[in-house]
Amino acid sequence: MGEDLGDDILLENSADNGDNMSRHQPEEDFTGTNLIDAPQLIQQNYMHYAKKAKTMDMKKLKKALWCILTQSEEYNEANKVVPRNFSIIYDELLKRLPEKMAGELSPPLAIVALLHLCNERGLTLKKQDVKDFLIYQNKNNT
Repeated sequence: MGEDLGDDILLENSADNGDNMSRHQPEEDFTGTNLIDAPQLIQQNYMHYAKKAKTMDMKKLKKALWCILTQSEEYNEANKVVPRNFSIIYDELLKRLPEKMAGELSPPLAIVALLHLCNERGLTLKKQDVKDFLIYQNKNNT
């Protein structure tokens, strides 16, 4: 008998919930002045991306970068870094690399190789302006 009483209470609660749903008034529907404004549309920007995979010998790229950073013709780990801007280094890198590698090179690939060198050799990057940065060697990392 106690079980029947519990079932009656459940039925009453579910009936109340159903009644609340049926009391929904049509004037509260999302129509007319009850809608929010459409979001502001922004201009669509074209984003350039690679359409084919690039292959790059990162070891050669890092060696070429190091030669440019140290302003030497031959790779030597003992050479000191001469502070230079990335834009200048990138232009020189395109001239120094073999034609096939230079064709595959992009600024993001050059930055990745540069970041590897910074990590390995303790180099520092310093923002110059929005488009460029300076690469130099800390005095305590010499």
